[in-house]
Amino acid sequence: MAKTGSIRCSKCLKPVTGYGCENVFRGRKCESKHVYIDIYWHKKRYQYRTDTDGQKLSLDKAQWMLDNIRADIHKANTQPSHHRFRPEDYTFKDASEHQFQALLQRWLQKKEELHTKGKRAWATIANYRSQAKHFEYFAEMDVRRITKSDIEEFFNTHLYRAGLRKKSSLSTIRNGLHSFFAWLHDDVEIISRIPTFPEIEGEESEPRVAMTVPRLNEALSIIPEQYRDLILFNMCTGLRPAEVCALQVKDINADNSITIRRTFSSGKLHERTKQKQMRTIYLSNIPLSIMKNHARGKMPHEFLFTQANGRSFGPNSITHMWRRKSGTGVKLYQAVRHSLATHMLKMGAPIGHISNMLGHATIATTQHYLAVESIDMTDLMNEREKEFTKIVDLTQRQ
Repeated sequence: MAKTGSIRCSKCLKPVTGYGCENVFRGRKCESKHVYIDIYWHKKRYQYRTDTDGQKLSLDKAQWMLDNIRADIHKANTQPSHHRFRPEDYTFKDASEHQFQALLQRWLQKKEELHTKGKRAWATIANYRSQAKHFEYFAEMDVRRITKSDIEEFFNTHLYRAGLRKKSSLSTIRNGLHSFFAWLHDDVEIISRIPTFPEIEGEESEPRVAMTVPRLNEALSIIPEQYRDLILFNMCTGLRPAEVCALQVKDINADNSITIRRTFSSGKLHERTKQKQMRTIYLSNIPLSIMKNHARGKMPHEFLFTQANGRSFGPNSITHMWRRKSGTGVKLYQAVRHSLATHMLKMGAPIGHISNMLGHATIATTQHYLAVESIDMTDLMNEREKEFTKIVDLTQRQ
């Protein structure tokens, strides 16, 4: 009888024959005791990490299960009229209640229902679905039996082999997986406790870039004129580009401040911000002048920044325009937000004020900057704006 399939190490994915994998993985001896069965049948690959009761496979259990699979395949090949190999016969049977994959689909459906009710942006749902593709590692497992070691192996082996090395990407996947287990614990009460999640280790993302005011000035001078007011307003306020595009005349307050209460996400306008909280910022001279000029003659419900056809600017079109026309090689997000925060810190602004201006959920997001003595933010912003040349002539409009 031909040998079909193999028992492989869950960590290094190489064939194993004894307890404790002897293969070399990432420069050291693997020594993992977790295994899975790998079968290729009728041009399709099947992998079994648990037995039919949802228990993780030991080497002995895997060998017994593989022997039965091989016997079934042999019978199917030699007695096709009397016997048929069915791969599903060896999968976890309790799929409807405790199988990871079935419950993951239920969780994703709940997230989509929140989107239908207007409580989640479609970009968030799409992000969850993108993350879920990586969770196939757990597909056949019983969620009640998933442990910290399973999750560590998922990050250290499965994602590593998938080419995901950046700490930011791994953290995003970790947050999605943790959210799923929190749902299992809090909402459907299938698990008694959330598994312990390991600390994320990975390559640091590319360092953020801050542009100097002369470089920002130069970029302003070469982008199309119809975008300059919006981009300059963005540079001076540090708002997210999607928040600037979503500003309406009714958001303007009598005390020279503006309230951020909505944003664009996936091309749709949402009556909430990214952090689901309204915030108010006071405008310094340049953005105040731009705001007054663009609000003149408009109704409260109209967008503050509009194209020649009267429609609002879209954040994606603004971002693409900046990439094509600015000649900087720096992302718009970094040019308008990170640059402003860096300049404000150098000029003495306290980190708490900067965090509020940028709309961060917690000060930890802005923690890599150091706070100094309290100085009025509007004065700092006006001082910074003195360096901008008269690319956008505001005095002639008033």
